[in-house]
Amino acid sequence: MTRESMTESLPAAYERLHAYGPEFGGDEEGNHGLTNHGPMAVEVIIRRGLDIDVEGWLDRYVRRLAELPGASAAISPASGARRWARRGGCPTGPRTSGTS
Repeated sequence: MTRESMTESLPAAYERLHAYGPEFGGDEEGNHGLTNHGPMAVEVIIRRGLDIDVEGWLDRYVRRLAELPGASAAISPASGARRWARRGGCPTGPRTSGTS
């Protein structure tokens, strides 16, 4: 793959993956699924010049992904840092290890 085709292919692959969320395979009860490693995978395929059809790989990979979730609330400069700090840096609340 030439440097020129690499500079065109990688942004196009990223753009395609941008419509999907960071995880897949979770459920409605809040059990998280697996991490979406698509961006890293396409970067390796393209930058290493592997003999893999990126568009075909993406066609198969994105079938399992969920759409990018919408924003639940904007973080304002005035309240955002305080709100996140109260929640332990997590927008849904502090995380616990599950042990007492």
